[in-house]
Parts: sequence; C-alpha cells; structure tokens
Amino acid sequence: MGDYLDSLNDKQLEAVKCINGPVEVIAGAGTGKTKTLTSRIIYLIEQKYAAVSQILAVTFTNKAATEMKLRVANQLSDLPMNFLNIMTFHSFGLKVLRRYGDLLTLGKLDSHALIIDEEDQKKIINDLKKELEIKNTKVHDILNYISLKKFAECLKNNTFEIDVKIEKIYQLYKTYLEEQNLVDFDDLLIYTYVLFEQQPQVLATYRQEFKYILVDEFQDTSLLQYLILKQMALLHRNLFIVGDPDQAIYAFRGASYDNEQLMKKDFQPILIVLDKNYRSTNTILKHANSLIKENTNRVAKNLVSDNNQIIEVIHKNFRNEHLEATYIANEIRKLITNYQVSPNEIAILYRANHLSRIYEEALIKERIDYKIFSGHSFFEREEVKDIIAYLRLIVNPDLDFAFKRIVNKPLRGIGFKSVERLEELAQSQNISMYEAIDNYNNFRLSDFKEEMENLQARVNICGSLGEFYNELLEKLEFKKYLEEYKDSPEERLEHVKELKSVISYHESVNHDFTNMENLQEILDIFSLESSVEESKTKKKEDCVVLSSYHRVKGLEFNTVFLVALEEGIFPGRNYDDIEEERRIAYVGVTRTKERLYLTNAHQRYLFGELSGSGESQFVKEMYKNLTSPKVVPLKDKSIPFVGMKKHHKEYGEGIVIKFDEHSITVAFKLPFGIKKFMRTKD
Repeated sequence: MGDYLDSLNDKQLEAVKCINGPVEVIAGAGTGKTKTLTSRIIYLIEQKYAAVSQILAVTFTNKAATEMKLRVANQLSDLPMNFLNIMTFHSFGLKVLRRYGDLLTLGKLDSHALIIDEEDQKKIINDLKKELEIKNTKVHDILNYISLKKFAECLKNNTFEIDVKIEKIYQLYKTYLEEQNLVDFDDLLIYTYVLFEQQPQVLATYRQEFKYILVDEFQDTSLLQYLILKQMALLHRNLFIVGDPDQAIYAFRGASYDNEQLMKKDFQPILIVLDKNYRSTNTILKHANSLIKENTNRVAKNLVSDNNQIIEVIHKNFRNEHLEATYIANEIRKLITNYQVSPNEIAILYRANHLSRIYEEALIKERIDYKIFSGHSFFEREEVKDIIAYLRLIVNPDLDFAFKRIVNKPLRGIGFKSVERLEELAQSQNISMYEAIDNYNNFRLSDFKEEMENLQARVNICGSLGEFYNELLEKLEFKKYLEEYKDSPEERLEHVKELKSVISYHESVNHDFTNMENLQEILDIFSLESSVEESKTKKKEDCVVLSSYHRVKGLEFNTVFLVALEEGIFPGRNYDDIEEERRIAYVGVTRTKERLYLTNAHQRYLFGELSGSGESQFVKEMYKNLTSPKVVPLKDKSIPFVGMKKHHKEYGEGIVIKFDEHSITVAFKLPFGIKKFMRTKD
C-alpha cells in the first residue's frame, strides 16, 4: 500500500477503497475532498483496477484540474501528467469535438471548429444588435437568453419562454457560428451530448474507454453535464461523485441542485459523508452547522474539528455603514499589528459588488492595502485578445470576427466604412472578408493581406513558436502601438510578453507536432483558460481581500468579516430561493479558519437612497441552535458594576460592560472579544 493512504481518515479511506459500483461522497467544507478524490485515482492505478487511460476525472476550473494532476503525478512519479485524463467539462467536450466533430451535420461545423469566449460573443452580439437596430437590450441579457435557449432546445424543453426581440438575435447568432465553424463554451457540452445521442457508436466508444469516472464539485453540475456523465457511466456504473450540496450556490450559471437526487435515482450509490473538518475551529463550525440546519432539502451532516481553540465569533450592530466600515478597518489594523495576521489572510465578504465602496474608503483612510477579487482574466485583456486574434487569423484566414478585430490594429489607415463595405461584398459573394480583399479595390487592405500571408508562411519555417511570436510582434511594431495607449502601456506590454511564456510552455509539452499544429492546439487551450489575473500593483501577501461570496468559494482565510448582514441585502429582497441564499452564507462562514466577524448597520445608503433594515435572519439562525452560554461562578461575592475588572482562566482580564440579575457581559481583549456569562446564586 502507498504511504498516501496513511494520512486518510476512516471515511476518506472508505471512499478510496469503495471500488465497484456508484459512490456518492458528501464532502463538507474543509474535509479533504480533493485529497480523497486524487487518492482514489492513485489507488485505482496502483492496485491495477484500471489502466491510466480508463480513468476520467472532471472538474470545473483549469486550476483545480492542474492541482489534481500534480497530486497524482507526484505520487506516481513514473507517470507523466499529460497521460492523465483529468480535465474540465469543457476541455472534455473539446476533445470529443476534435475527435468526432466531423460526424455533426450542422452548417459548416466540423472537428476543426474554433472556440470563442465571452468577449468574442459580445462582439458578435453587438454587430447583430446594430444590424437589427436593437438598442435597449443589454448584451449580458442576450447572452443569458442564448445560453438558456440552447440548453432548452438540446434537452427538448418546450416550456422555455420566447422573447421575440432577442429570438431574432439568437437565430442569427446561431447561424453565424455554424457558418463560420465556431463554437462557444455552451456548444462544447451541447455537441458532446448531441453526438452521444445521435451517434451510438461514439457513445459506445467512450463507455468502453472509461471504466471509472470521477466528478469533482458535483453540486455545481448542470443538468446537461449530469446527462453526459450518466450516458458514459451506464455500462460500468463506476461513477464516483464528490461534492457538498450545502455549497451549491451557482444556480444562476445553470447548476442544478436536483442532480444529486437524479444520481440517487439512476444509480443508487453508496453514500459516504466526510464531516471531519481540517480548516476551522469548532466554534466556527458550530455557527456554520447551526445556520445550515435551517435548510430542509439537504443531506444531514454536522461538521466537527479537532481544533478546539477558543476564539469566539464576534457580532456587531452599528448605527450606520460608516461606523461599521470604520470598526472593520480598525479591527484589521489591530489584527495585523497586534496579532501578526497577514493581510492576505483577511477577507471582507459581501453579497453584492456595489457594497464594496464604503469598506474600500475605510481601508484607504487606515492606509491598509487591499485588492478586489474581480476584473478581467488574463485572456480577456484587450491587448492579449488582439494578439490571439492575429494567431487565430493565421491558423484560419476566413475567420471574420478575428479579421474585424485586428484589421486596423495597429493603425493602417483602414477606416470603418472600408471594413463595412468589404463585409457587405463578402456576404454578397458568400466568401470570407479575407478572400473578398482580392475583389475589393483598396491598397491598404491588399497590403494587410500580403502581410498576413507572409506571417502564415513564416510559422513552420521558424525554429519554434516562441521565435515566430517574436517575429510577429516585431513585424506588427506592437510595442510602439501599445506605447500610444494612455492607459497603462507598460502593463499592457507585460501582458503581451507574458503570452509568449504561455505559448512556450504549452509548446514544450508537444514535441511531435508542426508549429502550425501546435498553434491550433495552443489556441484551444487559450480559449479554455479561466484563471483571474490579480492586481499587479501589490504583492498578494500585502493585501486584504474584498470579494463577493461566489468568488472565494474554495478559498480559506485566517479571518473573515461577513458584512452588511441585513434583511433586504442578505438575503436580498428579490431572492428566488431562500435555501440557496442560506447556502451562500454558509460558504462565507466556512471560509475562515480562526476568526469570524458578523456585522450589520441599521441605516445604509444604497444607490444614493438612505435605507434602514433589520438584522439578517441568517445571523439569528447562526445562534439559534447553539448551546446556552457557559456558567461561571462568581466566587468573590461582590456586586458587579460597569467598568469592574473580571479575570477568566481562558480569556484573561476583561471589563464588565453590562449586567443584570441573571447574567454578566464582559469585554475581553482580542481575539476573544465580548462574552456573556450566567450568574450563579452560590
């Protein structure tokens, strides 16, 4: 047996060794789900239950997939990482499309289709809005409609409500993608499902190939993702899912909370509950357990920890949001100065991004560096997307949306009207804009085409893609072009340079391909990248984190402030599902290891209007199921008074701030805070 098994607790070990048949692992926050999942993969390979190629593990982010690969590869040192089928759902869909896409009969779509991301989608949508003269509909709303409509059509859901205006855009968008041989992220899943439904031999191939299928973060799967998994797993029935229904907070992205019930109905899995938490103190977990118990539609579990460190949860009410924010900034200063808590180990979490302003102002006044978990992904940055558009056009010159993006970047004197007329000509002749240049009398466009042809010829001539990338930047004079930006030209150039590092890294993995083949593979990888580029102005360890709850799921901090805990804000006035709102709060509580602060204000300015609301029901629920306060005998027999000093063997010296005939409230120094004790009569 490998030594990796020695560090597993009994329930983790049970999950790892439960080999035959379907298994459902309910893994509470901080209970070691990734360790359990990767240990199972290692065990399957080491004990020869399956060959490496017979195991498929899917998750939701490239970061999670890479971490899982590293853990497995480190244990099985003779196994290269690229042999492991550990990937995101979308990466798996891409592999299916690359392998069998030619069997699809949808317009010009085939296995060589290029992937577009959300920014590309927005450009296409904006062009269609202009064409249809639609002005009062947000691009974000159109994209949501398109996504939901696609899934409804795929699953033959006839209850989908049609929006006549957006439906026109949807039909044109769908046709455009098919004719241009493009796919968006939704298509990667949809076409995989369609292939499995329409081509039984394709489904049979995957059923035979993958003897064991493992799913990370199962609570975040959509119905379509579950159906794909179900299709593949029905032969061997070795479907192993790991997740925590109590952390299901992505319904707005299409995640289906009902998938867990479907899995039980379809597979009747063995149920294993991981409830030993390795992150938080028992004090934190008691509040988390008390909160989530109010949800009725859940698998019951009670998180426990070996960490019995006594640091009480601090709850504070304030008259207004300014006092609340000032208190938080002061507490953070004390934590950093007096308790040596690193700033990056402190997080301020809120339900909506617009709430961050007041806390930012307070941190600025206190001269505490912070960063907001938001912003553009590296691959969404304008300058990076420009270079990628060039690379895409080099691989496929007929890609109109890439052509339009960079035909006048850097500036070539090609005006908007010229591009518009060229597009009209291309459409009338049913050819690409690139091809139409030969039929259009414009010397600047002809020069651009000649420039692109020279670059295409250079790809396979250069010794490496890294070398070609340098030539590309030089011929385009891209550095000079970026220097003309008033907004952060140096940082933009750093991003363009960093892109070469990414290209060179991925190129080093594939030795047997030509440069052009490698470039196609790398562009696929770029399209699937999802990691968020964080602030360049401060090192990560220097900054307090401000974030919405959704962005920190999966992360952990020493100290967490849950702020603006007020009715109408959290839960909001327009929530659809109170149990999901409560799960979001539960995710926030379980992010912290030691210290948890709960704060709210009686009055708060929202969108310029002063509003007042009561304390969030979630605060009350956190305390509802807790045990009564500790009883402490008053041995000195003295009559208490406000300001009187009291000594406690665990909390040290404190000051009485409130009392009555039944109890005494004492304020102790941080990190203990305010405690309430019952008075005894003897």
